[in-house]
Amino acid sequence: MNRRSSLLLSLLSACAAAAMVYGLYVWQLQQLEVQRQVTVLAPAHFVDVGEVLTAETLMPVSMTVSHVQEDMVTDAEQVLGLTALIPLGKEEPLREWKLGEVRLLPTEEEAVFQIPEEYLLSVSNDIRAGDNVSIYVSGGEHPHKLLQRDVVVASVKTAANREVTEEVPAGQRLSGNAEQLHDRRQQASGTIAHINLLLQEKEWAVIDQVCRQGGKLVIAMVNPFEFHTGKEEIER
Repeated sequence: MNRRSSLLLSLLSACAAAAMVYGLYVWQLQQLEVQRQVTVLAPAHFVDVGEVLTAETLMPVSMTVSHVQEDMVTDAEQVLGLTALIPLGKEEPLREWKLGEVRLLPTEEEAVFQIPEEYLLSVSNDIRAGDNVSIYVSGGEHPHKLLQRDVVVASVKTAANREVTEEVPAGQRLSGNAEQLHDRRQQASGTIAHINLLLQEKEWAVIDQVCRQGGKLVIAMVNPFEFHTGKEEIER
């Protein structure tokens, strides 16, 4: 073998060795990327259908990047105020398709009750489905708050039987402000004539008894920004 052939063989061997080292380096980088841990969000406890996601509902969990799906949730702001469309298991990574805007479904202890028109003294026209409301009774010597807890509005309708809906999606209330929300509600005009509430059976019994005895209900809206989200931030 002449000197030129020997040099060519040495050069080819060096190129092959370099290519092998580079290939090994690329493979190691790929393995590191596959094994890299990322943080996604998951329920901190079992979440039933219709439950609203709050900061207390969610927790961070670590997963290898190779197991992360495109629709898994990494940002709490995307899902606070949304509801579970199907049951969500504890520490099961959240998937976007399992969540939706507020669906006003009663819990196991609740049912949807329409409040008869003759029971009502006043209903705030700002009230929309999904709001929390306080119920007061007027009449007699001592007007007072009738129910200890605030309850959720399932739906409201005008005298023309037209449903009055919220123009601001529930998931966007976080980034809004009270003045804008109030203005939007005022623009969606229409006096409320029918209101449906999510009540426990014993709560309906109290309302029915008081109103049959001549009491009239005053239904007042509480802060709409406090219903869908928790106040504490999720610890990452």
